[in-house]
Amino acid sequence: VMFTSVVQAQTDQEVTESRLNGVEFLKSQQKEDGSWEYEGHPVGITALCTMALLENGIPVNDPVIRKGREFVLKESDKLKSTYDLALAILLLSRVGDREDKVQIRRFAARLIAGQTTTGGWTYSCPLASASSLNNPRARPKLGTSPGDNSCTQFAVLGLWTASRSNINIDNSMIGVARRFVETQNE
Repeated sequence: VMFTSVVQAQTDQEVTESRLNGVEFLKSQQKEDGSWEYEGHPVGITALCTMALLENGIPVNDPVIRKGREFVLKESDKLKSTYDLALAILLLSRVGDREDKVQIRRFAARLIAGQTTTGGWTYSCPLASASSLNNPRARPKLGTSPGDNSCTQFAVLGLWTASRSNINIDNSMIGVARRFVETQNE
């Protein structure tokens, strides 16, 4: 028995309508402090939602975007999560405010310091200072955990984005390349 079915693609109007519904839903879920709720990663989810709104035409100066950015900045002093650090870099880079370059450098320094001797990342990075970017001897000693590929790909995305702000990521990327070459299956 052979089954055939015709699948119809959504029309441009249906796609636009769905996208706009998603935008309105995200806006409706933003909390008063500018964040969105996701257990354990309030900065990461806020960065993701804010970027989704930006990518769907909400202007940078819109209050929903401004509040999302401000939440990310307000929560940044003790930020150690690899996921959250990377997503914060992506958001701040996307917003493009020159004042955010200082935070991007700070977050990149934490990601760089969080890389393990295997070239990967775990869920958490040390609170390294941006000055360690200029003085490799000031960096914390690399951990020995193997890390995982999910944390690693987020860290790489964050560092690649940070590199557009004149942050040298060459040594980190050499470690990443070594990691994936050495762990590739036959």
